[in-house]
Amino acid sequence: MQAKFDGVLYPLSSREIKQDITLNIIEIEKLEHGTLFKLELEQPPVEEPLDEMRMGARYLGYYYVTKDVIYLKPLGDMEGYTDEKDNGIVTEIRENEEEFLEECYIVCSEEETDDRPDENGWYSYVKAIGERRFFYLYNSYSGGTKEYCEIVWQKGAGMVYYLHGTGNRLMEVELYKMVE
Repeated sequence: MQAKFDGVLYPLSSREIKQDITLNIIEIEKLEHGTLFKLELEQPPVEEPLDEMRMGARYLGYYYVTKDVIYLKPLGDMEGYTDEKDNGIVTEIRENEEEFLEECYIVCSEEETDDRPDENGWYSYVKAIGERRFFYLYNSYSGGTKEYCEIVWQKGAGMVYYLHGTGNRLMEVELYKMVE
């Protein structure tokens, strides 16, 4: 399955690039309590190599969709998906789903989640406003270049907004689509 988004990229060239981007939503496997997907952006055509999405920006991670919650397990590296990684995630879920879920972020749920930081200062929570669910991930530490992510889900439309990057906007990817 594919979804089309309006996109804004900030690649290594540091140029703002605005263009349509296709998101590939690939079903890996239906499991007992949910379905596992991987999300990958297609590289839009660019003229300069420094305008390409790099450093893993194309790979949005593994999404485990259950009846009530969507979980995200980031890829963990910048190398992309492989059959070995896909099979490893499926095995993790089958062997100990509870432990797998503890390693994931809750990115969409009917109820809001707690917005207190973990022991390393990372905030990861869901806020509910009407038919939309907002997921936020960021670190409160003010030094260095920290990662951040925001995802907006809308009932009946799925993901309608995605933002991921670092403090200096290096390799930032922003996707949005208009829905009624």
